[in-house]
Amino acid sequence: MKYISLLLLTILFSCSTVVERDFERVQTDEYYRDSGAAVYFLPLIPQWRDYSSASQCSRSTQIRYLNIKNLMTSFSLNHQNASQIQYAFNKIYREKAKGMDRSPTLKEVEQIFFSANDLVSATGGYLKRPKFKNVNIIWFDSYRENLSRLSRLMNSKSMLQGRPIFVSTCFLEDEMKSMMKKANVVYEGAFFVDFSYLTYFDEAGELTSEESLYIRSYLEKSVKNIRIYSNSKRPSFVKGRYKFIKY
Repeated sequence: MKYISLLLLTILFSCSTVVERDFERVQTDEYYRDSGAAVYFLPLIPQWRDYSSASQCSRSTQIRYLNIKNLMTSFSLNHQNASQIQYAFNKIYREKAKGMDRSPTLKEVEQIFFSANDLVSATGGYLKRPKFKNVNIIWFDSYRENLSRLSRLMNSKSMLQGRPIFVSTCFLEDEMKSMMKKANVVYEGAFFVDFSYLTYFDEAGELTSEESLYIRSYLEKSVKNIRIYSNSKRPSFVKGRYKFIKY
């Protein structure tokens, strides 16, 4: 009986040793004190679901959506400034992630959020807002398979009547510029609004079912005449009053 007991103890000790070997050393720097910033983030969309139904395209870059309502409430912001924080957060995040061989930790993500918040508070944000009386918004995605047509549009007289603004639910600003440069499309002096600025919250901060661009929130009050150009249908994701032109 004594030998049986010793045998059982030996087996138990051996099992516990094997289990312990499966555990890795805890990285204590990955743990941090939650500052409450989590309430300003929406759940991360899986890469396979990162798709624009408006433009029928999959995106090459994943972004993080912020809870615009909570931002507006906590920091007494309007819709435009809250959206600017989301835009700035994603821009800073991409720049930081480029120089890393890993994804930013939760603590670093929080730091990026507060940096974006400070930036918008101090400067208004990265995304420039046109102050011209007349603007021409071009739905870039509708021309992505026909950039020669976009080139003709940019060289037309109508583009002289308003400052151009390229909008995309598929591509980031750098991606749009790269495609247009290769196709010899003129875009000097134009503004760019990519999907990093779009949000699922309306101007009152209420959650909606679709990703949208609220043009009156984005544009300065000095803008009076808004025309939107598309090579296909009217862009339903653009909310507000404007003149639609199919070209």
